[in-house]
Amino acid sequence: MLRGRGIIETAQGRDSRVARLNRVQDTSPLIHLFSTQPRTLYDLLDVRALLEGESARLAATLGTQADFVVITRCYEKMLAASENNKEISLIEHAQLDHAFHLAICQASHNQVLEFTLQSLTDLMFNSVFDGGQRK
Repeated sequence: MLRGRGIIETAQGRDSRVARLNRVQDTSPLIHLFSTQPRTLYDLLDVRALLEGESARLAATLGTQADFVVITRCYEKMLAASENNKEISLIEHAQLDHAFHLAICQASHNQVLEFTLQSLTDLMFNSVFDGGQRK
């Protein structure tokens, strides 16, 4: 039952382990929205913008010097990828952008906010990059 719901993972000849808790489940109501409602991606981006704004505010207030170093490094990697006239794939750009936003969110020191944003990002990546694109 737990394996069927994606809560634990089992492998032949190995112990069972708890699955990644922030993995997007195919049964998620949001997955259903993506397949039935054309505006869902835009709505998701609106919600992310709101949450990322709060994440940045909290990071500015609660972040440590170490957090700011990580944020700066992520930003510099993203900037370098675009400034060197280097062709990068859309997926690589999305990963660099995600790392930057994740660093900011982690600096907020709010685990619920981090989990929520990560879940929304996973959902968006799965919908856009894993063939769930709307036509």
